[in-house]
Amino acid sequence: MNDLFCCIQEDSPHISCLTKHHLQYSELALQNIDNYKLGAHCCRNTKRMGGVYMFIWNNIPFSGLEIGNYCKDQDIEICGIQLNYDSDKLGILAVYRSPSGNFENFLTNLKLVLQKLFLLKFTFIICGDINMNCLVDSYKKKQLDSILYSFNLCSTVNFPTRIGPSSLSTADNVFIDNSYLNKYDIAPLINGFSDHDAQLLTIQISQKHNNNNMYTVTAI
Repeated sequence: MNDLFCCIQEDSPHISCLTKHHLQYSELALQNIDNYKLGAHCCRNTKRMGGVYMFIWNNIPFSGLEIGNYCKDQDIEICGIQLNYDSDKLGILAVYRSPSGNFENFLTNLKLVLQKLFLLKFTFIICGDINMNCLVDSYKKKQLDSILYSFNLCSTVNFPTRIGPSSLSTADNVFIDNSYLNKYDIAPLINGFSDHDAQLLTIQISQKHNNNNMYTVTAI
């Protein structure tokens, strides 16, 4: 973890979302990263490895989202936070789907999470590893896009995040609300710690009583 955060220190993201941490909560609670605190997490209950968590800058006010009951090992591992500022409610979700997970369960539970937050008048950012190549049209991609579009969400990653000897894939993605389409920038963040490249999202959020804030979110 120290090596990883030293690698991204120059970009110094406000929020870091990491997938496949492979830790139980007792181990995760021992992770200590300068200037960051653990914002949200999901650890596997019945299987090894997997999991997602989020670290956030110490000085950013936030609260956790109660969505842990929608997690199912391998099918959908998800956690989230709400940024506490005086504009619209913004929920940031980190999600992982294993290649061996049930895709229908993933879609069903993701939709339930979004429905719950939508009723609470949230806007969303979703980032993580869904193990589906978003560069290629497929039935699974159409199913996922249909759900995301119904909540005003769209994909932002149009570059490969996993580059193999003879293949390119966008298995990782960041989905944002359409209202932010003219207020964001996204780029690959190559760090050498994984066969997947990270993505660095920079997004501008308007506040009623302050100047616009620029937040950076890294999905690793």
